[in-house]
Amino acid sequence: DVHRNRSITVNNLYTDSNGGYGAILDNSYSGSGSPQNVTLTGWGGFYSNGDDGLDVWSYGAITLYNITANDNGQNASSSTGWGAYLDNCLYDSGLSACTAVSPRGITLNGANTFNGNYQDGLDALSLGLIKASSLTANGNGDNGAYLDNQWDFGYFGVTLTGSNSFGSNGADGLDVWSNGVVTISNLSANWNTGDGAYIDAYNFDTAPGAKVTLTGSNSFRGNGDGITGPAGDPGAGLVVYSDSVITINNLTANWNTQAGAVLIASNAGGFWGPFPTNFNLTGVNTFNGNGLTGLYFESPANVSITKITADDNGGAGVYGTADGNITVACGSMTNNTGYGWDCWSAMTVTLKGVFAYGNNGGLGNTNEAGGTFVYVRSCP
Repeated sequence: DVHRNRSITVNNLYTDSNGGYGAILDNSYSGSGSPQNVTLTGWGGFYSNGDDGLDVWSYGAITLYNITANDNGQNASSSTGWGAYLDNCLYDSGLSACTAVSPRGITLNGANTFNGNYQDGLDALSLGLIKASSLTANGNGDNGAYLDNQWDFGYFGVTLTGSNSFGSNGADGLDVWSNGVVTISNLSANWNTGDGAYIDAYNFDTAPGAKVTLTGSNSFRGNGDGITGPAGDPGAGLVVYSDSVITINNLTANWNTQAGAVLIASNAGGFWGPFPTNFNLTGVNTFNGNGLTGLYFESPANVSITKITADDNGGAGVYGTADGNITVACGSMTNNTGYGWDCWSAMTVTLKGVFAYGNNGGLGNTNEAGGTFVYVRSCP
């Protein structure tokens, strides 16, 4: 354990099979008015410890390299057991706020792995930017990773680069809570007991809109415990709330207990935010075999979807509402228990090369559209 009021720098730190914590790095004694940084260079290995693998408490920036924290929480009576717990927000429950007074970021460089821990694989709480590369968090007892900088006056975002995988966790694969821009590349969240990934980037209109962008290829398969209704876990593939533009490339959300993807460009209460809120699905997008709707969306602006397949879902293939135009180019929505597509727009719904058959929907193969409806047979 390291406890001090100055900066902490450690190189190549390894802990294994300790009865308590693997390592604690705490320089919060500096006080919020004099933040001091914590840096772990080289690599860090934290394995099979009785409590958490690595805890870092600081008012300063936390910068780590190549962290592996696996199989921590071995104490049978322990209520702890995180792979890594990183906190430079230092929340005060009495104040219902962070005690930090200046945003300082949390950064994980290199390749970072958090597998098989008793609680979450990784928790990161900050007022500043949370940035990580190549996160892997599989087989943890609770969430794979929980990243939260949706606090007080902090409007910094969350950025995950490289390839990021969250599988077979006991709750959600990835939880992100942020007031800022969320950008994630190559996100895979499969076979988690809860949601594959849950991203909340709604900032209550106190700052510029918080865009959510998923680049590369993104897959969400087999999430949920197989039980729908009150006794079941949420079990959607991907859930996104944002008060600005949502853009996702190459989205696959198949075989989830509930919806394949729920994408809402407003807050959970349905309030339309004041920021640009177009919703775009680019590349190739697949929503097959989900227990409820394949793709569910809400937007106060325009919606654009390309190359979509939404077949064999327990609800509609695609269900969505928008105050702007809805355009779907090149799509198949077949053999769904509900409608193939059920889209309502205050303006125009345009389908280009979209076909739907074998759907029930309560009215045979009928599909629904509000506003002005335009159908073009050819796929652009």
